[in-house]
Amino acid sequence: MITKKCQQCGKNFQVYPYRKNAKFCSQVCCGNWKSENTTGVNNPHYKEKIIKKCKNCGKTFTTFPSTSNRKFCSMVCWKDFIKVKAIKCKYCGKTFQPPEKGRKFCSHECYEKWETGQTYHYKSPVKKVCPVCGKVFFVAPYKAEKICYCSRKCLGEWRAENIRGKNHPCYILGLDRKYPLEFDSHLKEQIRFRDHYKCQVCGCPQIENRRALDVHHKDYDKKNCDWDNLISLCQSCHVRTNSNRKYWKTYFKGVLDEDLCT
Repeated sequence: MITKKCQQCGKNFQVYPYRKNAKFCSQVCCGNWKSENTTGVNNPHYKEKIIKKCKNCGKTFTTFPSTSNRKFCSMVCWKDFIKVKAIKCKYCGKTFQPPEKGRKFCSHECYEKWETGQTYHYKSPVKKVCPVCGKVFFVAPYKAEKICYCSRKCLGEWRAENIRGKNHPCYILGLDRKYPLEFDSHLKEQIRFRDHYKCQVCGCPQIENRRALDVHHKDYDKKNCDWDNLISLCQSCHVRTNSNRKYWKTYFKGVLDEDLCT
């Protein structure tokens, strides 16, 4: 044991050799010494205070660098600053203290009197003629450029006549879109039964599809109705196969190879 002298109380105390750098006999003496010698300027982390000006009263105050964003000298000034100032009523001119920001009238009666005397610029509806049925109808000005038909029925009739064949955005030159007679409901039901009434891409069962599964041609040739070329798909997956056909042909070819192996 090593005998040492406490720097705070002067008392001798013994410590083990591994605590030869101990300076105090107890934590109480250590705390008392730090409170007397490491406060204020003597603290190694001491930083001088910053002088700032109160945003509300204009009084100067000091604050530590850690709170340099402080703008008010006290909570009283802060509450007084955020308090809504008294304003004049927009109708009668009376000065009043609003309960919240954005208030412009001292009472509901003043607001109603002011509202009665206001005039609004009303935009009249635009007159249009339906190109399908020739019916005259009116639409709001902001819809005048978009709406051309009086109803969905007329819009559907126009699309049926004009967006078809070569005018259709999904038209493919030389592709025969007519199905052969053998591609009937009986063949489709057989394909669904073979695939256990499940989508062969995502595995969705026909019950969750809320409609009969679609039967898709893997090579996109509608005349090729071989069983190996047909596959059951849900509505969502069938829509996806209408784009990027090169990828789906390769994908379905891999599915066909797995079926042959099993």
